[in-house]
Amino acid sequence: MKEIPDFLKDNKNNSNLSDSGKKSRGRSRRKNPEQHKSPVRYFFVFLLLAACISGACILFFRPDAVSRIAGSFTRFASGIFGASVYDDSDSPSSSPDDEASDAASDTANANLDASQPDSNASDNSGTGSDSPSADADSDGIPDSSENTSGKYTDLLNDPERMAAENCYPLDDGGDGVITLRFAGDMLLDDSYAIAAYQRELSGGYIIAENAFDDTMLGLMRGADIFMLNNEFTYTLRGEPTPEKQFTFRAFPADVSFLNDIGTDIVTLANNHAYDYGEISLIDSMDTLKNAGIAYAGAGRNIDEASSPVYFVNDDVRIAIIASTQIERMPDPDTKGATADAPGVFRSMDLAELTAAIKEAKEVSDYVIVFTHWGTEGATEPDWSQNEQAPLIAEAGADLIIGAHPHVLQKIAWQGDTPVFYSLGNYLFNSKTLDTCLAEINLDSSDGSLLSVRFIPALQSGCRVTSYEGEEYTAALERMRALSPEVNIDDEGYVMPK
Repeated sequence: MKEIPDFLKDNKNNSNLSDSGKKSRGRSRRKNPEQHKSPVRYFFVFLLLAACISGACILFFRPDAVSRIAGSFTRFASGIFGASVYDDSDSPSSSPDDEASDAASDTANANLDASQPDSNASDNSGTGSDSPSADADSDGIPDSSENTSGKYTDLLNDPERMAAENCYPLDDGGDGVITLRFAGDMLLDDSYAIAAYQRELSGGYIIAENAFDDTMLGLMRGADIFMLNNEFTYTLRGEPTPEKQFTFRAFPADVSFLNDIGTDIVTLANNHAYDYGEISLIDSMDTLKNAGIAYAGAGRNIDEASSPVYFVNDDVRIAIIASTQIERMPDPDTKGATADAPGVFRSMDLAELTAAIKEAKEVSDYVIVFTHWGTEGATEPDWSQNEQAPLIAEAGADLIIGAHPHVLQKIAWQGDTPVFYSLGNYLFNSKTLDTCLAEINLDSSDGSLLSVRFIPALQSGCRVTSYEGEEYTAALERMRALSPEVNIDDEGYVMPK
């Protein structure tokens, strides 16, 4: 029998064989490399492996990976042949060739990146480092870690600050326009016509599609911000205010109707928010909050009642302040909020309102005041409206919306500020009356005013419907007659004369 060479005996007994006889994954470390047969053969094997893997790298990896993996094989080969071709330190330095390869690779990648949309062009970190893509997970929602150029992005990405500052995120739909629509008075008390009729019509429910036609529902639901005057309480508690002629309350569950029609915010600054006492106001605020609907003009103290509600996107912050000067008496039934008591934001004395407007103006791009004023049933603004409108505008309001008279009043401008003196009833009683939506369009990049529009509608038979054809034209003519200081075109767009 032919004798087994010594180096094969070494292989047979070395540690690369496990107890089961299978090859281990470790590389064989021979004590005497001089005993290898035909080292050139191993050299060509390594060259072939290096060529194959380098080719795979060209297809699947960055170009600079080829040089790195080739370097690994060179070091591997050097271990076989005992040659030291690299610095075996903890932090090997790159050779000039490596640097050149990296530079060429970076240039190629930069050219590739230049041909793609740059979602990270705006980097607010100040570090110059790459920021994450705007929507790395492709879910249609910008990632919270994304740095954008918007001046309110940091605010939007801080939920605690958003809540502390009474801010709500604003999504304009990406069309570059923020559309706000406002409606007048709404009442859902079962003791009065609207709710009673709607429940009878719908087997006990108040259904949006029965209360509004498709056009009106589309306008309300399609607004980026839709606001109305919530002129009643949501409560099952409390007692009606003594000797008050009309006291209103609705079941808290009926707040879902506001959700159904697309309501984002309501004003509680009116003369019926306290009809069943302090508890009814607190219940109303809690009900609205739980339904996800913002409210302005009332609070657990004067700071809360006078604070604006803000709607914010990356570039625009809109402030909405609500107030009431009704009832005009020293001790009104509807209590004004104080430092330590709930109530509404009263503005018979304008000092607190104008102060709130000025503060909001300092941190906002557009300030809206929705105020409860005027004389019931009067189509002309009264002395108080005429006195307060220019002062509210001068304080910094960019838009004034009025309610309380239950009928439409004129549209006018105070300087650069459009004023809808009264939006009238919206869905309030069984009378047949002109009503409307006031529409404001803003530029979503800076909050500048794009257009003002009067959208006429009809409240009749406990329902609100849009005007069409000759009826639409006649409704525009009626508003033109009320508003001699403005021009209203055939689509309802309003401009000062």
